[in-house]
Amino acid sequence: MPFIDQLRGLSLNGPDGNRRTFVSDSGNTKVRAVTTAAERMMSGRTRPLTAAEFENFENFWNYDLSQGTLSFAAPHPMTGTVTVFRSDGSPYQPMPVGGGKIRVGLSLVVLP
Repeated sequence: MPFIDQLRGLSLNGPDGNRRTFVSDSGNTKVRAVTTAAERMMSGRTRPLTAAEFENFENFWNYDLSQGTLSFAAPHPMTGTVTVFRSDGSPYQPMPVGGGKIRVGLSLVVLP
């Protein structure tokens, strides 16, 4: 997908929600990782897409990703390493930018 590797206004959050705290029967409060790796959240927007590119993006989202429910592999916009992503459940946000072009805002989960 040529859209994700050119995100602008990129925001990447560190792993969150992967720790659980509990009080043991004896001793101090314990903090443990729930899983060996945590999901990370990433958001940003694409470069301006032409109408044809936006149509390709929508087809990819609706059909290949089953309306954003399936994961996909693409180059990570910061590292270039092929990474697995999926939607965080929020809809993508098309934004007209003039000249017939459209930026698409995305919120994605970076899967471990």
